[in-house]
Amino acid sequence: MDLEQPDNRRYSRHQFAYPVKFDLFKPSLATISFTGVLYNISIGGACVQFEDKYGRLDLDSLNGSRVKLSIGVPESEKVYLSAMIHWIRRASAKGFTILMGVEYKEIQDWQLDHIEKFIHLKNKDQKMLWNLWENHVHKK
Repeated sequence: MDLEQPDNRRYSRHQFAYPVKFDLFKPSLATISFTGVLYNISIGGACVQFEDKYGRLDLDSLNGSRVKLSIGVPESEKVYLSAMIHWIRRASAKGFTILMGVEYKEIQDWQLDHIEKFIHLKNKDQKMLWNLWENHVHKK
């Protein structure tokens, strides 16, 4: 599956899989929450992969919609990022997997610091990060 989106990004993306939660806001819909995976991240945006098992989303109407990402980094506080959907598509014609490219909006310096620290985690053992995240989520 090709998750790369050809474009002229200002910031390089760092690829790794990490769990993420997000809320999708669209005026004509109630807020919908999803759990997915950050496929890649930069200081300007991210690609999120998630499942829409119940077919709740009309992808054609979601470009420009707002999302609120929640990234729980182990041994740190959870970071919430406001973003806008830049592109969204199905990973395959018949599947439930959705790929969504988001661009951060109204990001503050302290959030940028957290993103940069998070990017540096990409060199750590992914299995260790998943285990720490699972423990972090179940404690709440």
